[in-house]
Amino acid sequence: MNILISLSLLACTKDTDDTAERISQRFVVTVENVGVLYPIIESGSGPTVSLNVPVGADLTVLATDGAQWLISEATPFYVDGQPQSPGNIPLLELQLLDGEIERRRSVDKVSVVMEEPPLVGLTAPDGWEIIALAAPHGAEPAPEATVPADWLQALLDGDRPGGEAQIDALTGITHVAGAGFAGVALDEDKLFTLGQSDRGQGLSNLAEDGNPLPLLELDTFSNSAVFADQESGGYEPLMPGTVTTFEIEATEGESLFFASMLAQTNDLFLGSPPQGIPLFDGETPVEGEISDALVLYDAGTEANQPPGLGSDQAPRQAGPDTGAVDEDPSVREVDDGYTYPEPSAVLSVTVALAE
Repeated sequence: MNILISLSLLACTKDTDDTAERISQRFVVTVENVGVLYPIIESGSGPTVSLNVPVGADLTVLATDGAQWLISEATPFYVDGQPQSPGNIPLLELQLLDGEIERRRSVDKVSVVMEEPPLVGLTAPDGWEIIALAAPHGAEPAPEATVPADWLQALLDGDRPGGEAQIDALTGITHVAGAGFAGVALDEDKLFTLGQSDRGQGLSNLAEDGNPLPLLELDTFSNSAVFADQESGGYEPLMPGTVTTFEIEATEGESLFFASMLAQTNDLFLGSPPQGIPLFDGETPVEGEISDALVLYDAGTEANQPPGLGSDQAPRQAGPDTGAVDEDPSVREVDDGYTYPEPSAVLSVTVALAE
């Protein structure tokens, strides 16, 4: 993720002569990431398991013969971004003592094969089955000497279906909204034109790296602002549960042009339609939820990889503007065969009249 260190939101206003007779209104815009924070990226079970372990993730393996449970330490699979297959993973006997997890002696091992990165193939010892969990680096699902999570407690109690059901509910791609841009204007196609290439005015910086600041340089908006996670300072992305607000002024007839990177993707962004989102109904300012107007777009500047797994996606990319060029350079609604959430399942955006 391209992290910017400025400590305040910025706004710019451009005076125009044609707004003198139109009604002006200042709006409070509230943006919330309403998505789900998943502590496990991928999981799988069986005598053999294949699952993705992307850069920045560790792998924890549990094994059972139906009577006892073994567990591995969290295993990193990458060094300096390059896959390092360990060959096998040692397993430790897992016990509960006084309600806390303790690992005992090393017992058996699970064989590991790095297939096409980030895909890892695992094989259990004869007569055993495994449950493999890929989690963000440092977020070991079953840390030592702590009270076990509910899913692990269920497994240790012999309720494997219940434990695996809980694991399934905790498994998924966490979608992060990057620091975003909002501007108001009368005309259409202010940020992009569908079917045409990106204009090189800053949209690709936002879509690929979460950097909205270049868009503030545009003088095509009467008023504009950028927004981010204000609690963390700087221009941090909006994790699930994060809420931020900003104010922006518009005049009668103007629409809101909105864009926020969808991480973890290569160059997708949640944005308003090319014509923007109307902020007035005639002379009446609009209030309420506008999330349903958002669309998931492909900026057409970088080739897409599987969401949440690609090595050229923030936050795994080696640096800003990293990744293969998209064969289709046009800005378009995303249609690459991968599965993505509905925009309103990631961002809630509401407008209200400023006091």
